[in-house]
Amino acid sequence: TEMGGGLGLQGVQFAYADSLGNDLYLAGQFAYANDLPTSPGIQLWNGNGLQAIGCGVEWDCVTPGSQAGLANPNWALATWNGDLYFGGYIFFNRDGYTYNGIMRWDGSQWLPLGNGVDGPVKSIKVIDDQLIVAGWFTYADTVLANGLARWDGTEWHRVLDVPVFSAGDINYVNDVVKYQDEWYLGGNLLSPARDLVKWN
Repeated sequence: TEMGGGLGLQGVQFAYADSLGNDLYLAGQFAYANDLPTSPGIQLWNGNGLQAIGCGVEWDCVTPGSQAGLANPNWALATWNGDLYFGGYIFFNRDGYTYNGIMRWDGSQWLPLGNGVDGPVKSIKVIDDQLIVAGWFTYADTVLANGLARWDGTEWHRVLDVPVFSAGDINYVNDVVKYQDEWYLGGNLLSPARDLVKWN
């Protein structure tokens, strides 16, 4: 069944259902819903139709034909403490705020998470009731994180003593999970990590 007029132009990259199962969030490289420009990069499906979430990524909520959602692919969504967190290739300024890698929707507006991170966010997870962010970054604000950071609602923290896996490069962390009390990182983690590591 076709949903609410569909999305365009390059499709959905990530889908996330909230913990109550009432809402389905869609993120990706799209700038339109039902052929209308609306919150590029992110949409809400509530079972009846697609809805904008503020102005989405980079868009000014006015200019028609914005391609912002195409230029800023987005892969990560999670809800934590009642807010929606949204990450990807997100680097822009709007209304006096600077967004770097990640944004927060508080139900009425998009907000940054401090100074954000210095590279794209690939994964956002709630682990042990904490908001954990993984990606292709070195710093979360001024905190040396090497691809894995925690946001406490006010500031960033290091999660583990993550080393640089390939000297002279960043850690390309695509995802994080905690399994049997051990942390696992996966991504393009070069020698000697060979793409998958765990912290015990």
